[in-house]
Amino acid sequence: MKACTTFGIQFITRAAKNPVLPMTIFVRITVNSRRAELSLKQTVLASEWSVEKGMSKGRTIEAKRLNAFLEQIRGRINECYQQLLIKKLPVTAEAIKNLYLGVKEETYNLLSTFDYHNTAMKDTLEWGTLNPLCSYPKAIACISMNCSFSSSDLCTTDFRFVKVA
Repeated sequence: MKACTTFGIQFITRAAKNPVLPMTIFVRITVNSRRAELSLKQTVLASEWSVEKGMSKGRTIEAKRLNAFLEQIRGRINECYQQLLIKKLPVTAEAIKNLYLGVKEETYNLLSTFDYHNTAMKDTLEWGTLNPLCSYPKAIACISMNCSFSSSDLCTTDFRFVKVA
């Protein structure tokens, strides 16, 4: 896993088409110069936003409430970053965003990949071509029963070597 050299969280605004309307606040997550943005569904007037600080200006109750909300978001995104580091998962801006939003990536193992291919290609490939491919999942299942790993260990995105005992 490549070490993460940069990580940043910025709060930015985007102007509405009508300059009189409030601007929408976004959070920008940056990891190694790759960005992911997320709308916070909050708005602020241009005169009440500090671009340099990335927070609301002023001492009004509304400004303090908005700044406290932004700091909560910053803390939760930092927690997501730390979780990825602790679990030794690849740290990307998109991974942090997905963890923050609770989006789970689908993981595919070797058996599910063969099953998908065999059902998708059933009408396209001839029986002679498809027949050996149908026997591979059975062989993998047989090997996994005789060795000390399960079929879920054969993940297509994680290329770890399995020691056969």
